[in-house]
Amino acid sequence: ARLYGSSRPIIGKSATKKRVVSEMEKSDVIHLATHAITDEWNPGRSKLLLAKEAQGAAGNDDDGVLQVDEIYKLNLARARLVVLAACRTAVENYYGGEGMIGLARPFIAKRIPLVVASLWPVSNESTARLMTNFHRLRKTRSEPTAHALCEAQREMLRGSNSNDSLLRNWAAFVTIGGHANF
Repeated sequence: ARLYGSSRPIIGKSATKKRVVSEMEKSDVIHLATHAITDEWNPGRSKLLLAKEAQGAAGNDDDGVLQVDEIYKLNLARARLVVLAACRTAVENYYGGEGMIGLARPFIAKRIPLVVASLWPVSNESTARLMTNFHRLRKTRSEPTAHALCEAQREMLRGSNSNDSLLRNWAAFVTIGGHANF
């Protein structure tokens, strides 16, 4: 958050759907480190899990679930990069006439140039280190997003933490989208 000039990341119980959606609509870079549920039978029902609004809150319709169909309705005109740091967010199936459908697709459909997502279940701890390095490289070295992700992955491979050097803990993340220097 500090690298992007935000002193207040939304974490823990404060990461309710209402608050996250509100901030997403104001952001150039959206980083969602959460849990994801991919529904392979009905990809439109795939979802990101957020914090639930406190019980008894006035007008509480916040179930803590951000579904794919809700993402399509968001105003994300400002976003240039979305990072889906959760399990299987790039997993998609081909459906005749529909193409590929999954958690990354609504962001691409919203014309966000770049989405970073994962192909399989990932480790929370290793993902946190990978993503910290990825964002550091993007901002301090002004690396293009795809290059920053590759370099952060190489750092994991060369790192001293034996868990981090395991391919399964960092190789799941891919950059989806067109060429962009952002």
